[in-house]
Amino acid sequence: MQEKKTCECRIPDSPHMRAVGLLIRNMRRHHALVERRTCDLGIHHSQHRMLIALAKRQDNVPSQKELAEILGISAAAVTTTLKKLEKEGFEVTYLQVNEHGMVELDKLEAAIRPDTAMVSIMFANNEIGTINPIAEIGKLCREKGIIFHTDAVQAYGHVPVDVKAMNIDILSISGHKINAPKGVGAIYIRKGVLLNQLITGGGQEKGRRAGTENIASIVGLGEAARLKRLHMEEEIAYTGKLSRKLIDGVTKFPQTILTGHAEQRLPGTCSFCINAIEGESLVLMLDFNGICASTGSACSTGSLDPSHVLLGIGLSHEIAHGSLRLTLGMQNTEEDVDYILERLEQVVKTLRAMSPIWHE
Repeated sequence: MQEKKTCECRIPDSPHMRAVGLLIRNMRRHHALVERRTCDLGIHHSQHRMLIALAKRQDNVPSQKELAEILGISAAAVTTTLKKLEKEGFEVTYLQVNEHGMVELDKLEAAIRPDTAMVSIMFANNEIGTINPIAEIGKLCREKGIIFHTDAVQAYGHVPVDVKAMNIDILSISGHKINAPKGVGAIYIRKGVLLNQLITGGGQEKGRRAGTENIASIVGLGEAARLKRLHMEEEIAYTGKLSRKLIDGVTKFPQTILTGHAEQRLPGTCSFCINAIEGESLVLMLDFNGICASTGSACSTGSLDPSHVLLGIGLSHEIAHGSLRLTLGMQNTEEDVDYILERLEQVVKTLRAMSPIWHE
């Protein structure tokens, strides 16, 4: 007989929230909220705990001032936090990735010290789409008794994630990447992993993060996770097919390269570097043609510096300035890809004709 799963959802301690409490209890019967997400992650409630918080995404760290390790291509939410930790006395090792933006296990193992407290590795990079060997990294960390955190914001809902099989101790996700409300996220913490209280005050989230819960956003995150789980296989196949067509077309342009791993990558993320073109000009002209694109990441919006991710995989400043990221989803069609390729080729020719450094 299959064991019935249950989940606990705390609601704000106010009589005005009783109606909302009834709503949540009803949704429990349909495996909503936390249950929807934890099933996706391979979590069993008797062994693990997931917290939900409406806040900026923040990564918890060990309380002892020991060594933490992280990839040099991680998101600013992680790297900025570690810079702060360094000022507080932590020692941080930034690992160099290979030309595909992927961590190499032998380099990670060589960098681990006897006093290493935590390893933090991005599950999949938000700019170039490379997926790291998370299961192998988790196995290495578990064998050495080191806490393993992964920033799965870009990967969750787009590729399978199983915290038990991958030996993940701490995992952070964000709702806006799976069509949930902006500003809501979740953190998975394996049973036995002790973290300092993030925000002091009330006893919400089992005392780990004080503050009244935003029920609407929590429900939205749960529903978004449910829909992603239902359609993930279909989305991987469909967006992967569209991405291959787009990548094949764009890489035929002269002096244009695909960034990130050719195979171990997120199915809908396409990242390129086009020589002799400024990424900002490229994005503006594509926008005039009705095509939404980006250069670099949203975390670095407003910065004139080239992407630290592209520099981290060994590209020069000149090449990195010509970065272009296109993301495809279920709402896109093959006709959309044909249109992008047609207009992008025209835009590239126009910009290169004005470039003083372009030589065919």
